[in-house]
Amino acid sequence: VRGQCGRYMNLVLELGTLKARGSADSDQAKAFLERKGLLLEGEWELMVPGNRDITVCMWIGTILHEAYEDGLVSMEGLRILMSCLEKLQGLTYDLNVKLPLPYAGLVVLLVKVLLVAGCTEMGMQMAMDRHNAPGMGTVETILWAVVNFLCTGFLVCCFQGLIDLQAVLENPFGRLETHFATENQFYAMRRLASAFSQPEAYLPARTSS
Repeated sequence: VRGQCGRYMNLVLELGTLKARGSADSDQAKAFLERKGLLLEGEWELMVPGNRDITVCMWIGTILHEAYEDGLVSMEGLRILMSCLEKLQGLTYDLNVKLPLPYAGLVVLLVKVLLVAGCTEMGMQMAMDRHNAPGMGTVETILWAVVNFLCTGFLVCCFQGLIDLQAVLENPFGRLETHFATENQFYAMRRLASAFSQPEAYLPARTSS
């Protein structure tokens, strides 16, 4: 029972991550879970498409209830385990909550408008300065143009950072340094769940007094 619950807990975590990436119902997801040893034959067909992680949580709850009826778990233990199961389901739910970010698209639009306006204003200012100072030499003109180009480039880079931030906020799951380290976190949680399924291997040796 402990080993089966541990495998199902790992399966819930993996399904939650795959669901957040939009590939929980794909054949690639099934092959990946089978390759990891988390999915046995016939279990994939029993899951509800679109809510496979919730289906596995229901399986865990059923196993825990049967363990209580068989006297393997006390009422207090069942209450604690069901509370942990609820937290596990809440974790996968949080991964799949789509953040309401309509302002992100508006930020991108305003940034692009501001960039066009700023670059246009900078070019017109350079033309006006050139027209108002016909005696400006070639060296001064080149230096003034370089300074304006540097300022404009700095402005473009700053606002481009806002556009990149909007893209990260829309899909924070990836392999870039600015993304959430979900894979590392879930690998750590998978190892922890595996340890819980076999606690005897992680208990210290008893010493005789």
